[in-house]
Amino acid sequence: MGEAVLPVVALHGWAMSGRVFAPLAARVPGLLALDLPGHGEGGAVPAGGVEAWAAAVLARAPRRAWWLGWSLGGMVALAAAAQAPERVAGLVLVAASPRFVRGPDWPRATAPEVLEGFAAELARDHAATLRRFLALQVRGAPGARPLARRLAAAMAPPRPEALAAGLDILRGADLRGALAALAVPAAVVLGGRDALVPAAVAADLAALAPAARVTVLEDAAHAPLLSHPEAVAAGLEGLRCAAA
Repeated sequence: MGEAVLPVVALHGWAMSGRVFAPLAARVPGLLALDLPGHGEGGAVPAGGVEAWAAAVLARAPRRAWWLGWSLGGMVALAAAAQAPERVAGLVLVAASPRFVRGPDWPRATAPEVLEGFAAELARDHAATLRRFLALQVRGAPGARPLARRLAAAMAPPRPEALAAGLDILRGADLRGALAALAVPAAVVLGGRDALVPAAVAADLAALAPAARVTVLEDAAHAPLLSHPEAVAAGLEGLRCAAA
């Protein structure tokens, strides 16, 4: 089987499910949306961090495929590529970054207080936390309200322990070394209006992985797979064709 016609494993973001990829599946032949651990049909939440989540997804994935990860799913996909590079033909990160939160040597990212606030709120009011997260994902996007409704429809709902563990990954995982060492074709699609993964991180990603194709969709927020599925599909197709 040629590299260009391998299946595409798609991993969703925090609190979502594989249903969020429906618009993309209509444009990407062979797309297989897998639920993350503790989300939908993703099985139990494994002990450990992003590496354990990646191992759990690899256990359900095809032997070789292209991988596409959105947000938290992008971090899991990157960890999977580091664990089993022979199984990953190429990688597309959508509104994702190897390190989600800001640090002294990673200044163009989400402030740690944002996710710390979500973690504190999650313990008090599960439903309100999810509503706030939905609103943040579509902030600044044209048609934000209908986009938020589409995101809400793609919720699993996840198990509470999966939400807490997913936030821990977003708050603590640092996969910059994995991205720098990536030996397969890669592309990154960012939203110019993203309130969670700022588009300014594009320069840092390009420095870490100079061979990666980094695209910024200027009027997209944190869910370009819903608002701009054609552009996301085109980015994947360009990567697959280049490797054919």
